Amino acid sequence: MKCVIFFFSSLLAVTCLSQIIHTELSNPIDSLIENEKKLDFCGSVLVAKGDRIIHQKDYGLEPGNSYSYWIGSLSKQFCATAILRLQEMNLLSVSEPVSNYIEEIPLAKTDITFHQLLTHTSGLGDNYSADGITNRNEAIKKILSMEREYPGEYSYSSDGYQLLALLVEIISGKSYEEFLQSEFFEPLAMTQTGFSGDQKRWNALTTPWTKKRKKSPQEWSLNYGYKGATGVITSTVDLMKWKSALFQGQVLNKETMALLFKSHVQKSGDLYYGYGWNIINTKRGKEILHSGSDDFIHHNSSMRIFEEANITIIVLDNQGQFKNSTKSRILVSKLIPIVFEDI
Repeated sequence: MKCVIFFFSSLLAVTCLSQIIHTELSNPIDSLIENEKKLDFCGSVLVAKGDRIIHQKDYGLEPGNSYSYWIGSLSKQFCATAILRLQEMNLLSVSEPVSNYIEEIPLAKTDITFHQLLTHTSGLGDNYSADGITNRNEAIKKILSMEREYPGEYSYSSDGYQLLALLVEIISGKSYEEFLQSEFFEPLAMTQTGFSGDQKRWNALTTPWTKKRKKSPQEWSLNYGYKGATGVITSTVDLMKWKSALFQGQVLNKETMALLFKSHVQKSGDLYYGYGWNIINTKRGKEILHSGSDDFIHHNSSMRIFEEANITIIVLDNQGQFKNSTKSRILVSKLIPIVFEDI
């Protein structure tokens, strides 16, 4: 019964969101993007105040399509949320060691906890060690065979998030993709969201690729290198549906959701890491943010949420980097003062 209520309440929120997309308040935002000639931006932009979308547009792309992008490390938020959903189901505790669920774990790694993996403090590396491996046990063995450095200190670890995705499969009894789909994406009607290596199910997604890389990740062979740390394909609209549902308590209860956005570990200065999100205190209040970059396919992502102002900015692009930074991150930084002035 709880699942039914969740589905219909989430669907209602999504329906309401879709009815308020069109607005006349986006001219300054549009002008800034159109006049950024040097950036030569090609991608999709969404800006929202609360659940009211004030700007949503594709640039440099054929009109009329719903474009989905490979979002890279912005995918980590879904992995973190999956772990917290399993905690709500009383199937794990983030404070316990993962060795409770993995057999034959190396002695030097038996103390690694879910919390450490979620906060990049496990000491595991950022090597994408499971890339190319299709067997779950082999993927676990490979990740845990890597040298462990500086446990307890923050050190960005995609390997850690790959291991979290593997644990989702072990504990839930479903594939990682099936778990995200059944628990989150399907109830929230995120129809523009899919995964790498799943061409059969997700071939309806429209993914814009550069001339350098035409082949969609949906056509790749599915392997554990793209689970947890990355691997999600989605759109600005679906990410906004996700954000709205999260903040309305429709994905996790409010106490559990707060763990996502808690400043668990200090990275530097006022910058902290939560669970799958960066947290920073700015002159505009608390900001929740993450980005994703994969230069081998040129897709990039940036999502920034200003909690007090209830403003969300999402930029996805397929044009790689500009002056040693991704175009999505550059554009978001340029949009922030315009958005706050406009709103």
